[in-house]
Amino acid sequence: MKIYIVFLAMLLAGITALSYNSDMMKFVYEENLLKAVAEECASGAAMLQNEDAYSEGQTVFEEAEGLEYAQNHINYALSKKNGVKSFEVSLEFEDDEKGYSEKNSMLIPTVTATVTMKCEDIFRLPFITVSEVTRTSAYELKERDAD
Repeated sequence: MKIYIVFLAMLLAGITALSYNSDMMKFVYEENLLKAVAEECASGAAMLQNEDAYSEGQTVFEEAEGLEYAQNHINYALSKKNGVKSFEVSLEFEDDEKGYSEKNSMLIPTVTATVTMKCEDIFRLPFITVSEVTRTSAYELKERDAD
């Protein structure tokens, strides 16, 4: 009887480990996918600049067009995923018009995209619950030349 109990305990521990490993691989995949989506949203929004300001030597991002681009990209990338309840993207712009944060002492125009996906619980184990994945990516334009 002792052998049977030890066998069941080892079997249960092995199944738990396999389940956790499988779910963790799925979680890492979801994080990598969101990171790629956030990078594309940030870089795409950074390419949409105000042409009049650019002709005057300033960098000013088109925020409305950038947000529209990011929403379209995230709809394309995540709309057919199973188990996704909702997703959202937020963009933060640092340019000559809006100004720069204190961390950005070099005054480099930057677009930061944050993508959040709410989904069904990724982990099957009852003591681990992850139903939201968030990733952030920043895209910086070329550093300015010293005047």
